[in-house]
Amino acid sequence: MACSCMACNHIHETHNHDEHHHDSLWDKHDIIRFSVAAVFFIVGIILKIASEPFKMSIQFGGGTYSIALSSLLFVGSWFAAGLEVIQTLLKTIGKGSIFDENFLMTFATLGAFILGEWSEGAAVMLFYNLGELLQAAAVQQSRRSITNLMDLRPEFVRLYRNPADSESEHSDTHDCCGHHHEEADEDCGHHHHEHHHEECDCDGGHEHEHHHSHEACCCGHHHGDDDPDIVAPEDVPVGTLILVKPGEKVPLDGILVEGACSFDTSSMTGESVPRFIEAGGTVLAGFVNTDGLAVIKTTVAAENTAAAKMLQLVENAQDRKAKTERLISSFARVYTPIVTIGAVVLALLPPFVLSAVHGSPLSWNAFVPWISRGLVFLVISCPCAFVISVPLGYFGGLGGAAKKGILIKGADFIDSLAKTDSVVFDKTGTLTAGVLTVQQVLPAEQFSTEELLELAYIVEYHSGHPIANAVKGYVLERLGKEKTAAFEKEAAELRQYTEKAGSGVKMLHTGQELAAGSALFIFGNAEKQPASIAQAEGTKVFLSYGGHYAGCIICSDSIKPQSAQAIRELRGAGIGYLEMLTGDTKRTGEKIAAELQLDCCSSELLPHEKVARFEAISAERKKGNARAVCVFVGDGINDAPALARADVGIAMGGIGSDAAIEAANVVLMTDNPQLIPQAIKSARFTRQIVKQNIVMSFVVKIAFLAGGALGVIGLWAAVFADVGVALLAVCNSLRARR
Repeated sequence: MACSCMACNHIHETHNHDEHHHDSLWDKHDIIRFSVAAVFFIVGIILKIASEPFKMSIQFGGGTYSIALSSLLFVGSWFAAGLEVIQTLLKTIGKGSIFDENFLMTFATLGAFILGEWSEGAAVMLFYNLGELLQAAAVQQSRRSITNLMDLRPEFVRLYRNPADSESEHSDTHDCCGHHHEEADEDCGHHHHEHHHEECDCDGGHEHEHHHSHEACCCGHHHGDDDPDIVAPEDVPVGTLILVKPGEKVPLDGILVEGACSFDTSSMTGESVPRFIEAGGTVLAGFVNTDGLAVIKTTVAAENTAAAKMLQLVENAQDRKAKTERLISSFARVYTPIVTIGAVVLALLPPFVLSAVHGSPLSWNAFVPWISRGLVFLVISCPCAFVISVPLGYFGGLGGAAKKGILIKGADFIDSLAKTDSVVFDKTGTLTAGVLTVQQVLPAEQFSTEELLELAYIVEYHSGHPIANAVKGYVLERLGKEKTAAFEKEAAELRQYTEKAGSGVKMLHTGQELAAGSALFIFGNAEKQPASIAQAEGTKVFLSYGGHYAGCIICSDSIKPQSAQAIRELRGAGIGYLEMLTGDTKRTGEKIAAELQLDCCSSELLPHEKVARFEAISAERKKGNARAVCVFVGDGINDAPALARADVGIAMGGIGSDAAIEAANVVLMTDNPQLIPQAIKSARFTRQIVKQNIVMSFVVKIAFLAGGALGVIGLWAAVFADVGVALLAVCNSLRARR
């Protein structure tokens, strides 16, 4: 059971939640201990109400002492409920750290027993334990929202075997041991065989029987546990064909080469509607095949899958503390020893002062009421109530965002998002679909259309840029697989291949320089492009070969259907300034900006120019408000510098590059821009909850501490001041998960 008090070093550090069974909200041992404690307490209360008819006599030191059975039950309840508190206290003392909530709870309740307040002492520990359980449940629910988003670790990989290959691999007899195979069901594309080992001529000369059953692979039949086609994800090289059956999780990123299936993508995208993917489409680790058999060609190793990288981000996100958390942690380390000393002073000093003033002798009875007040003061002063509110509030915010498909890499970015003043967008893949289609192919005079397309396919083959993908897809569709296969062989012979982010690519082809990219990249000056093309609408890819202009391919993109609504929601959230940065032409950029009603658009920017423009925007916005936060939203490798520079960088996680996702502080698991205002609203709501909890906890604590010092309230009221307020903070924090 975890304690989320910062006094005991944050939610994840005092007790190890990861050792608990994460399929349930609580550890079963914690539930058993609490149940035993509750039963003992209830039976003790019943016996106490019955006027103590049951008493036990205990002989000690030559004397006989009478103790009520109810008191023993209260002690049993205290021990069962406080076992982990006591264990943690002993561990912290061994580390040289004494003053924490475990110390306060243990000694306050022991003091109550010394004063004969058995039920009160047991109640304090029991309700403290209840608060811990509810807190653990709240943390677990929030963690689930995050880990469910990223429950992507593959357990196994099923290698694909062609039915014909499988048949040829299994001969009727194994010469080494004389295994006899019985085969059947050849027509179905799978086989069933049995190995009968009666005698083995191995060196040991022993007899053994071995029955080994395979029931086919590629048609969805079951493999035994010793199936050689089942391997660990780490053992699968790039380019391997793997099989994913209906209901199974895709273990590695790859290309669907056979089968057209629907995939549940919710673990990666948060989208509940399955996505239908045809042969040639990209599938990611974590997708679940909902129907049909899928044969996938892996494209990355297990450690480099999108899921593996996202998992790393999740683990880091849970460890990053907000500034408010750090302040509360520091406060708790100072607060706890102060209130402990205050309780000791309250218990011991007044009897001496009163004795001196009245001239009366000191006696135990003179100390009893003040010791009682000191114990009440100890219980009330436990920092859990207001310390829980901060990390749990932020943790709930992280979980609530994860439920919407928003991965925030740490609580500190929740604080920053809540202060968002301006948002700057990349265009392609962010506000637009990022799925470009070729509209025109304009070869130069000395080149034919087919020659231009061949050159474009070869030079763009190794690029993953959306424009390159659009060109390759168009060439494949227009010229067919046979011709593009020949182009791929030529492209595979990489010679002096270079790619300049946001500008273009070039390589040596048949001894000549082949380049594709922007007008600036090809001509050195955008104004040198052919006049007939300069006024054309769309994204232009210019090509040169052997130093000569070869032609131009014009692509176009479309605005995402959610972009307009996202802009309206950002305006409604009070975001003061919205701008778009793009490497596209000024004409195209301004058209999209006008359609979306953005404040401004800066066009024809290279990656470093995007950074410079973003810095200028940020500096301008901070002139009036130094705490104003400027957010940048992008998806490509060319956006990574701006994402890293931004106060908060938001990356599109669906089609975004690895570099963009790594550089960003927030990752949108879908490419829906409407998640941007949702992320900001969620952050603001979380901050509001944290502030509410802090104020509520401080006000109640101060009021009850004063009442305890004056003797107005007793231990039962102290239980509410500690556990009751903590429970209210927990319940309020759960609202952040909405």
